[in-house]
Amino acid sequence: MLRKKFGIIGEQLYWHANGIDYSDLHNIGEPETKGFSHSITLLRDYLGDECKTVIIELAEEVCRRAREAGLAAKTVHLYVGYSRVEPRRAISRTHSLTYYTNLTMNVYRVCLYIFDTYYKGGPVRQIGISLSNVAPDDVLQLDLFQDNEKQRNLG
Repeated sequence: MLRKKFGIIGEQLYWHANGIDYSDLHNIGEPETKGFSHSITLLRDYLGDECKTVIIELAEEVCRRAREAGLAAKTVHLYVGYSRVEPRRAISRTHSLTYYTNLTMNVYRVCLYIFDTYYKGGPVRQIGISLSNVAPDDVLQLDLFQDNEKQRNLG
């Protein structure tokens, strides 16, 4: 009766109302990874060079996760949140590379560039790094002057 009234959806409604679902669950793929990120709220206010230590640790974490997933990123985002006592707004900047990377030092250099360009002093309480615009890491471009394979193995 439901099929006559509502078509094919009527039959599906009948089966679902009775707790029966014939959906094929075996062909559901993994969700597509769009990027990697990691951030930390610091226990106290950090200044200048102390922030750079945290940045390299965060860069290592996001790059390690990207390498484990077999992916490399082209876009790096750095977030620096100031302490409540600081009237400045947070720094949130993105930098796109001309190549894909999942090497810690490449990401760290980009983050340092952003940090040195936009950080004008003041106590920092939160730092975050994210990688986006990802692709399989087998598309890494070779560099004539650097041994990227050695750097990947080291990572």
